[in-house]
Amino acid sequence: RKRTSAAVARFLERPSQEIVDSMEPDGSVPVSTLFAARPAFAARMYSNPALVVQTILSNSTATVTADAEKMTVRLLTAEELLISACEKYVASKVTEDSFGFG
Repeated sequence: RKRTSAAVARFLERPSQEIVDSMEPDGSVPVSTLFAARPAFAARMYSNPALVVQTILSNSTATVTADAEKMTVRLLTAEELLISACEKYVASKVTEDSFGFG
C-alpha cells in the first residue's frame, strides 16, 4: 500500500505534461491518465483503476487521496495533512490513556 501511494505521490509531485493537461483545478487526475503516462505502473496495478483507488484509500499514512466515484487521485492539501497528523496524535493518546500508558 505504501509503495503504491508513494508512486502516485511522485507522479503528482513531478507530473508529466500528459498528467498536467488532465489535472482538475483541485489537482485531481483520473487514474486512467496515470496509467497512460506510466505504463509500467499500469502493468503493476493490472490496469485496474479501482485497485489504485482502494489501495490509496486504505493507506492512512499516504500523502495522496482518491475519489472512488470519479476514479481520481490527488495530493492532500497542507490543511488535510495537518488534520491527519492531529487525528493520529489524538488517537495515539486516547489509546495510551485507555490502557494506562499515558
